[in-house]
Amino acid sequence: MPRKLDALPPVELNREPHPGWTPWVYLASGLGFSSSGRELVTAKLVGAVEMVGAKVFEPFADNNEGANNASEQSAYWAYRICQADVEAVRRCDAVFCCANGNPPDEGAMVEVGIAIGLRKP
Repeated sequence: MPRKLDALPPVELNREPHPGWTPWVYLASGLGFSSSGRELVTAKLVGAVEMVGAKVFEPFADNNEGANNASEQSAYWAYRICQADVEAVRRCDAVFCCANGNPPDEGAMVEVGIAIGLRKP
């Protein structure tokens, strides 16, 4: 099964809005770490973003981050996930962050920082 990352536009592509344009939005959050977060909140967020006409890249589902535990992953899995998430932020047109915790999820904050550095909304 092809990864959703492969469906994202290349970084080099000039993605200026135009009639018929569909933006890609990266959903940054820590919600995917729990089944209730995935089922009760993430699904609604994805649906709401799609309802306004965007395509959504949700890293827990689209980068296969939803393993049950670290022992189910192969060596260097965290590094590979990090690299895939950075690539997805680079290739998406915008980042939407659900910072619902106190403190907020550290990974989501890193993804927002990358988006800010890339001048993405």
